[in-house]
Amino acid sequence: MEKHSFSDFYNNLYGYEQWLSELGYTLRSGNLELPQSEVIVDAEQIASTISRLRLVVPTLNEAARRVVYIDPILTALSTAVQSTLYIEYPVSTDTLQGTVDYLLRKAGHLVVVEAKGADIERGFAQLTAELIAVAEVFTSDQPMVYGAITTGDLWYFARLHRADKKIDRDLEPYVLPSQTHRVLGALIAMIEPQD
Repeated sequence: MEKHSFSDFYNNLYGYEQWLSELGYTLRSGNLELPQSEVIVDAEQIASTISRLRLVVPTLNEAARRVVYIDPILTALSTAVQSTLYIEYPVSTDTLQGTVDYLLRKAGHLVVVEAKGADIERGFAQLTAELIAVAEVFTSDQPMVYGAITTGDLWYFARLHRADKKIDRDLEPYVLPSQTHRVLGALIAMIEPQD
């Protein structure tokens, strides 16, 4: 397979599954039973911050949505669990390359977050490439790499199974700010699982 950028996956909505197959991966969609952890950050305060920001920052583009919805969640989460939060992180393998919007990393646990202005379907195609590349670059004995595609107010999750090369896609969104607690609980469980 020739080398593709993450944006190639975004722009090839009808062909990206063929590329996944060439990389040895299969895709499954359904309702995921996501892990949930005790929320150790103040979800109500974050939801309140998001609500206040929505009043003064028009969320007309991806950059504004990142400031209003995504940054408050990921910075609070990263601080609380003491994970590293990479922003605009470049990743390159023999077959894939691009920049990951957000990458949470702690002790071999990885969560990729892809921000999009509106197009969830194309964003998910891009997220699959990012998950594969991150799993390849950051080798670990952890069986899963988790990811999320988000417009800020809608969060959809995915997980990559390293051993059997499967990517599971959740079809049910989490909605912010009303489900901030659930988004945080899932993200905490992904980056800091309780064994």
